[in-house]
Amino acid sequence: MYFYWFIIMIFTLFQASAWVNMPSLPRMEDASLATTVREDLPDIQKRDTLRVITQHSASSYFLFRGDERGLEYELARQFADMLDVHLQMVIPPTPEDMIPWLMEGKGDIIAPGLLTAVPNHPVALRCLPYDSSYFVVVTRGSAAVASLDELAGRTVHAIPSGPGYYALIDLNTQLGGAVTIAPAPSGWDYEMLLAALSKGEVEAVIAPWPLAKIERSYHQNITIGPRIGQNEPVGWYVRPSANQLRDAVDVFMSRVQSSGITATLRAKYFDKGERAARYRAASARFLREGQISPYDRTMKLAAEEAGLDWLLVAAVAYEESGFAHDMESPMGAVGLMQIMPETAASLGVADVLDPVQNIHAGTRYLRDQIAQFGSLEKRDAIAFGLAAYNVGLGHVEDARKLAAEIGRDPNRWRGNVEAAMELLAHQRFYRRASSGYFRGSETARYVNAVLARWETYERMMRRVGSQPAV
Repeated sequence: MYFYWFIIMIFTLFQASAWVNMPSLPRMEDASLATTVREDLPDIQKRDTLRVITQHSASSYFLFRGDERGLEYELARQFADMLDVHLQMVIPPTPEDMIPWLMEGKGDIIAPGLLTAVPNHPVALRCLPYDSSYFVVVTRGSAAVASLDELAGRTVHAIPSGPGYYALIDLNTQLGGAVTIAPAPSGWDYEMLLAALSKGEVEAVIAPWPLAKIERSYHQNITIGPRIGQNEPVGWYVRPSANQLRDAVDVFMSRVQSSGITATLRAKYFDKGERAARYRAASARFLREGQISPYDRTMKLAAEEAGLDWLLVAAVAYEESGFAHDMESPMGAVGLMQIMPETAASLGVADVLDPVQNIHAGTRYLRDQIAQFGSLEKRDAIAFGLAAYNVGLGHVEDARKLAAEIGRDPNRWRGNVEAAMELLAHQRFYRRASSGYFRGSETARYVNAVLARWETYERMMRRVGSQPAV
């Protein structure tokens, strides 16, 4: 641990001169966005969850066959693993909400993606960038704009408050105001803007080059033209008070730069046309249909019969089997919901490997576990029910009893029974427990992973319902 912080200190001193020359956000003028929380790395480690604010897109963060993908997600996943904490991706309604959400403590880091717009406020502190890129002019049809001068007399759309928007303003000044600058509607992202271009709804668009490249593989009637503006750093942002977190991010990003991870992720999400088109199509399909897995319809029916949220059932199914209907665990649990054969028999299931029967059985069993905590707050009852689903009721009751003994609330999960559960792997505590030893940390991680995925599914489904498909 001391060695780790020593490395951070040395790296901080080494990078000091580079930071002086790094492009930075202007000084804060909006006092309403002043930091309202002062959490730093120790608070994240105590909470055991890193919350990363980003946007849903085919490059940054999206669902692919029920799993979370995207360049920013993969970087965030590796950083959370380095810190040995859970990861939660946080999706605000619009890009303009990212910085307010950071300052209000709804997230710890902004990972805006490759030049996705971050509002031009100084309240966020840029960390060491992991890459750089630039903006381009994108038009419809086969004839590209040959030079920026050809934008004179045209209406050009851009996401407001992003670097590309300011580059367009500078260009318009040089052209004597001959360009009509049209800010994209509030809540729009580059995918939506380029989809509108493909449909002929707008005349020209300013977009990040890597994202334009992805969209070009999906909308083949758009054409990428000249670059506009200078190379812009691509990286994460933290609150100015989060100095230890910033140092940890900088150490991580230094490793990313030196290890070639950026090049690998760029190739995965941007450079390979077929793969980029496949991911882009998956993202578009999700926005169009809201499909998480091939078993959505069955999960919806089973959840409706059991009185549960089908997205919770989907989160359990993913955590249990990754939607693999023929999975069998070393302990003998089988199928999508990882049902034990004896449990399946008690529920009257004839073929536990049949996806439909397995989902209905697992959903009924989950309902029964949650019902045992029906007098508690809903989210706590669900958390305890998930723990019982994973390890059995006896261990959960042992953890609740221990929570009361150590001064925690036996009726609350987060930071209370969750913490007590992790102690039951130690002889000092499990020797007095009715159900004995178990690896409570694994069950706690299971519960938190399901809850986090459930929240992810809920956020993405809200986006499906509130935004047009692209």
